Amino acid sequence: MRRYHIMLSVTALALLASSSIAQGFRQIDLDVLQDKMRGAWAGQMIGVSYGAPYEFHYQGSIMEDPIRDWEPGFVDNSIHQDDLYVEMTFLRALEVHGLDITYEQAGQAFADSQYGLWHANYYGRENCRNGIMPPLSGDPFHNAHFDDIDYQIEADFGGIICPGMPLASNRISDVFGHVMNYGDGVYGGMWVAAMYAEAYFESDVETVVRRALLAIPAESTYAMLIQDVLDFHAKEPDDWRACWQMLEDKWGHVDLCPRVEERPSTSTRSSTAGTSPWACSTGMATGRRHWSCPPVAAKTTIVTHRTPQVCSGASWVTKVSPRSTAGASPASPRRSSAIPTTASIASPMSA
Repeated sequence: MRRYHIMLSVTALALLASSSIAQGFRQIDLDVLQDKMRGAWAGQMIGVSYGAPYEFHYQGSIMEDPIRDWEPGFVDNSIHQDDLYVEMTFLRALEVHGLDITYEQAGQAFADSQYGLWHANYYGRENCRNGIMPPLSGDPFHNAHFDDIDYQIEADFGGIICPGMPLASNRISDVFGHVMNYGDGVYGGMWVAAMYAEAYFESDVETVVRRALLAIPAESTYAMLIQDVLDFHAKEPDDWRACWQMLEDKWGHVDLCPRVEERPSTSTRSSTAGTSPWACSTGMATGRRHWSCPPVAAKTTIVTHRTPQVCSGASWVTKVSPRSTAGASPASPRRSSAIPTTASIASPMSA
């Protein structure tokens, strides 16, 4: 584990140095960098293990049941969650192939994995194993789950190793996100990774959310949903239940996961990237302001647990907040239709 931590720190510093040459400098002390990096990993491990028992049990309704008290032993479950173990494959692939990793190299690393997968991840891996490499493995022609939640829940690593550099995190998301996803399925991961990147230098929650939105097309369904949360929060900052209802009414039946359409009584509505992010954004908006305040972080986590569609969505809010404060190329015809170029993404010097 220490070896990987050192590798991640060196990778982050290398990215920061290369960005500094082109963009100027955003400086961060090594001790602070490592502390925030540890906090980011701890946060997502705590979030996903804390919320796991509630996942998929509350669909189309707010969870009003009691939430269990946190116990440190819960975190042992985290490595058994696909949110975490898929990231280990991606990090290992970066260690082997470097930051210029290709689509095919990323796809082969995924094809070689042996753990359980579902939805877009499952079909993306099957495509890679059958010679359909990314970006085609996540393309809607080959993957009916192309805009499911999969990359969004495993994009954390891309932002964690890109402190203050959403351009760099977008490039990583472009490669790994298209292994299994396309369109909103990739944009969700880009947004999450960009929040991590910004959180190294910014502690105000709304600022982080807004800056990360610059990493994805404003006209995408994903960006419009997040903007709806921000707009509602500006008018009703304390009524997260009303915010949830507004989103349920407007977006709850938009772009459902294929399994929902096939088996609506047994499948989850929460697997599509187009309807899931409100749990994350509503929780962060309601928790408010600075992650460094423990009661705020706790409230954010609880609100996110209670706002389906993904009741384990607390992992997204907890893990995006590092402890101390707690470029994609132009699109080709077979990739997400509007991946932002460097001109449209928040610069590393935007703070």
